[in-house]
Amino acid sequence: MISREWALQGECRGVDPDIFFPSINISENTRVAKDICARCVVAYECLDYALAINGTEGIWGDTTEDERRVIGRRRQNRINDSR
Repeated sequence: MISREWALQGECRGVDPDIFFPSINISENTRVAKDICARCVVAYECLDYALAINGTEGIWGDTTEDERRVIGRRRQNRINDSR
């Protein structure tokens, strides 16, 4: 199991989860969530977690699901290139 101890330091603690998992006002909530992530001291750990569990919906580590797909592909390409 992947540790989430870092989450205790997240700027998102106590914020309405719907901001990070929007089903309405998607663009507005995405902007608000990314603003929160931008000032978070554990954004990198959050992003790393989201990439590790692959397929996480919502905003994690200042990225959308689509942005994480691109990052994941780039990481995989670097791994494949190094072999």
